Amino acid sequence: MPAVEELSLEETNKIRISLGLKPLTDDKAAPADKEKEAEQNYARVREQAAKERADRCFLVLLCNSYLDGRTDANLSRGCRALRDKIAK
Repeated sequence: MPAVEELSLEETNKIRISLGLKPLTDDKAAPADKEKEAEQNYARVREQAAKERADRCFLVLLCNSYLDGRTDANLSRGCRALRDKIAK
């Protein structure tokens, strides 16, 4: 029976590169990177959703203030306070 040889990932990649093939990646490191990327994506989606909620509330407040006849100074102060509160 022929003897079995094992090559390290680095040795395999050297051979693959010399043959014009793409090197292999270490699959053990991938889940941590993907998990971190997923967490960042989730945080970005939550921030976007909070901003959209704040924008909707701003428009409702703007419409209600216009209909109630409030002044622009009172409206802008109330809108800023509401946007800051919702964004948190």
